[in-house]
Amino acid sequence: MAKRPTGTELDEALAILLANTGSGATRRIRRHRSILEIAEAIDVARLRLGSLREVSERVGLSTEMLSDFLSATKLSSAVRDLVKSRALDSVDIVRKLSRLPRVDQLPVADLVVKEGLNSEDVRAIVSLRKLRPTESIAQIIEHVRRSRPIREYEVQFPLPRSSRERDAIRGRVEETLGRENVKSLSFTTEMGILLLTERGEAALREYARSNGFTKKEAAEKILRGGAT
Repeated sequence: MAKRPTGTELDEALAILLANTGSGATRRIRRHRSILEIAEAIDVARLRLGSLREVSERVGLSTEMLSDFLSATKLSSAVRDLVKSRALDSVDIVRKLSRLPRVDQLPVADLVVKEGLNSEDVRAIVSLRKLRPTESIAQIIEHVRRSRPIREYEVQFPLPRSSRERDAIRGRVEETLGRENVKSLSFTTEMGILLLTERGEAALREYARSNGFTKKEAAEKILRGGAT
């Protein structure tokens, strides 16, 4: 049986939860801790308070959401490392990955990190794995890849005043997100239109996460200049 945490350890765990998940009406806040760190804090609070419901009442988060964070503890050690480093930082994707056999989790997690597989892709892989238990995870992934629609991400922005500005925008976008990830960059008489591939959208999302921006703010930062 795990040792019961002290009152001080409980206070520290609750502080982490309140700072990273919000309470009461506060819902969308920027997390400063990894999903795994939050799961560990939930576990400490649960051991001290006696139940997940008690934790829920203390921090104002549903038991379902707390359970979603705790699903990180069901991941293989290699996938937990990705969560710990925040290379993998979506609660919804972590929850879905935890439903796969541990031996299957890393190949899928790697594609989430490297190729931008999204929550719906992972959901499809989990569902298909249940239907086809004898196939390899590589076969399952390939089937989902072949069956999904091609996804693109469009960003519209004010028309630059000069061709020099337009060229500068193209250079910044390609340098930051990768030339191969830019489907097109065009200009009408009223606006500019940036079309990213699915991997380009994933690169934009990662740039946003790394710099503490929303995806919209990240796109505006790159288009305006000052991208790092």
